[in-house]
Amino acid sequence: MAAMADLLGRRGFEIRRCEGDTATREGIIGAYERLIRDVREQDAVVFYFSGHGMYAATAEAGLPDVQFIVPWGYGTAGNGFDGITDVELSVLQARLTSVTPNVTAIIDSCHAARMSRDPRLRPKALAHPVPAEVVAEHLHRLSAEGWDLGQRHADANPLAVRLAACRRWQTAFEYTNAQGVTTGVFTESLCLALQEAEEAEAAGTRASWQRIMKRAEERVLALAPGQRAHVEGNPWRLPFELGEETHEDLLDAERLPDGRIRLLGGHLLGVEPGDGYALITDQDSVLTDVTVSTVTGATSVAAVTSGSPPAGLPQRMRARLVRRELPRHAVRVHGSGPAADDMRAALDAAPHVRLATAEAPAVLCTVEVSQEPGRIRLRDEVGDLVGPKAASPEGIAATVGNVAKLARSATLRTLPSGAGDCELLVPYTVEWGRVSEGAPERLPDGGAVCYTGEPIYVRLRNDGDRPLYFWLFDLGITGGVTHITNADPYGLPLAGGSEYTVGHSPDTGLTGLRLSWAEDVPADAPRPESLLVVVADREQDLAALQQTAARGAKGQAAVRASLTPTSSVLESMLHRTMAGMSRELPAEQHARPVRYAVEHLDFLLHPAPAVSRETASFLIDQRPDRSLRIPHKGRARGGPVPVALRLGELVVHRNRALRGGDVRIDALVLTGADGELPAYRAETVRFSGVRDGDRLPLDDLLLYHGPAVDYLDLALWVSRDRQDSLHLSDMLSERLGSMDFKQAAVDVAGLAMAAPQVLAAVTALGATATIVNIAYQLLSAAVGDSIGLYRTSLLQAEGFCLGHHPSTGLMRAQDFSFRYEVLKV
Repeated sequence: MAAMADLLGRRGFEIRRCEGDTATREGIIGAYERLIRDVREQDAVVFYFSGHGMYAATAEAGLPDVQFIVPWGYGTAGNGFDGITDVELSVLQARLTSVTPNVTAIIDSCHAARMSRDPRLRPKALAHPVPAEVVAEHLHRLSAEGWDLGQRHADANPLAVRLAACRRWQTAFEYTNAQGVTTGVFTESLCLALQEAEEAEAAGTRASWQRIMKRAEERVLALAPGQRAHVEGNPWRLPFELGEETHEDLLDAERLPDGRIRLLGGHLLGVEPGDGYALITDQDSVLTDVTVSTVTGATSVAAVTSGSPPAGLPQRMRARLVRRELPRHAVRVHGSGPAADDMRAALDAAPHVRLATAEAPAVLCTVEVSQEPGRIRLRDEVGDLVGPKAASPEGIAATVGNVAKLARSATLRTLPSGAGDCELLVPYTVEWGRVSEGAPERLPDGGAVCYTGEPIYVRLRNDGDRPLYFWLFDLGITGGVTHITNADPYGLPLAGGSEYTVGHSPDTGLTGLRLSWAEDVPADAPRPESLLVVVADREQDLAALQQTAARGAKGQAAVRASLTPTSSVLESMLHRTMAGMSRELPAEQHARPVRYAVEHLDFLLHPAPAVSRETASFLIDQRPDRSLRIPHKGRARGGPVPVALRLGELVVHRNRALRGGDVRIDALVLTGADGELPAYRAETVRFSGVRDGDRLPLDDLLLYHGPAVDYLDLALWVSRDRQDSLHLSDMLSERLGSMDFKQAAVDVAGLAMAAPQVLAAVTALGATATIVNIAYQLLSAAVGDSIGLYRTSLLQAEGFCLGHHPSTGLMRAQDFSFRYEVLKV
């Protein structure tokens, strides 16, 4: 908040801060209303929010899924919901832009909490989803109060520019930076990019939101792979203005006293060391060629490519880009001695990387060279990326090869879609997810956590009426690039209206492709992996992208031999990217350019294998993403916390679903124990003659009293009671006592390579799912249809969510309302 306020204050904005206990739902909406009242037509306005978000899946209520931001004091209001939905923010923004079109919204929040690869990163979202009925009721109340919910989509407002920390359903993160300040990764990156924009303006160059956000996204991706910041609205608008960038790929240039050339363009405009420019006159006559040597955020310095500067070179000129150098990824080397010096020299000569400077905000990886015992370790913030190598010429060469693979893969993760004449205009759809019991379970485009051995599918569809060609590549955790659709090396052809599912066979149906963990990578932390989808309107030779552990990318000589004058922009760009070559401009000689698009599907691959998943369904399921149950490497396990879990009230509004007056309530509580398997307690209570509207006499029914470790899980069922049916605890005791529980929960052999804390957490996760599934099966067999009322998992990292749930009132689930509480005892 302070960094953004300082930056906007320097630009002349009047800052109105709403934070702490003033940033309640009423406080934020009231401040927005006052802003709409006070603003004038020519004013520039910024709405900035940094905090947590969440979502509610309201499709079953006949509404689109709703996202919302979390104000101060969330969960303490008595009206059932006190978040601020995207619907309300959209309506307020529409009212604001009706007064002044110069509106910028900056949202550093997300709506899905998942684990990160880096224990320093914390998701900017609540862990527990909100019941759909609560949000649906809130929206109906807004409509009754006169809110125009037809203006629900902020990204559809053509006047505002919206800067978002991540894409829909992705996870945005915050962390504590080197200065000890807790900040959003996006906020910090955007402020740094805007500072570069200020420097560029001072030098006479103005950059649009498109270029500023590209710089911010590059840094965000380096710190939090899978979080893709993006801009919505008109990306070519200048910051906080209505004017648009008029940059024509020409830079102003001036001659320095020492003969070098200063270009008024730096990192912000995409200038990289090694780029080639032609210096031209106002009449477009070429004076000489120069090559960029050093780059800052706003300016760069170049020298004449060969020979001495020509005589009579004017003081001021224009510079036109003629050769684009591949961006190099920063690598840090620790160590001293001959081997460390040789490593630095080898990396400095490699085409895809550069040695990191002391002030580099993020690096691709770190190489540690120790003289004793003479080892080379390749690491990132989490730990070792591969096994150690000997500090020998062979070890240095192997390490440079591994770094080059990581760098090539990182470059492909930022590969853009075609623009201008190369923009693909034919509509298409890319969908992916895991395969669960032969059925597709769709996953978000970024931020999902997948597990070793888990099957996935990718569905490719041509939604247009012209043929399209698809390529699917896997960018693995070690940097390997695998062409998955390699049966069609020049592109998988799909006619208009047709689709193809990778992982589906006519003989076996949807079985998926199983994810695997690389043998040489320590299995102690998750690693980023991506699926890269390229779509084009013509066949292309993209074989250059393939690189495996045993075979790197093509060398530069081989690439030069394979490219022809008719190679498209797409082919040339990808071949040269993999070889670490610069790209001469222009490269395409086609009468009709190839149009293409690129889709990135980012996820974390966990070394733990897929475990049993719960098949029982519940009216309200507030479990956090299961990845949050697995600890980060090196994070100490918390000690036992004595707690009591009580069911305070339960109201049966209508008894129609139970078809009778006799009702039983079954509760199952599970928590961690000294071993790998969970401790559990089951409780059953029975009530006779229950009528509509009855409040059951629970008297704060004690469901669990004892130590809680790692997690505290609760499952509630409501059923029609049948005579002589056993208590749930008796049924579970009989069933679980006769089975190898651990083997039923998870394939333990698949965990042999996993770290001990991962082994324990995954075994417990699978065992928990197995117990809940068995409990549901036993109940269904004993009493017929049983209604899963509620399911949650309270984590030790969040203090087991001590207190009342909900904080006030009751939680409604169709024909039932209830509350429970967790107490520390």
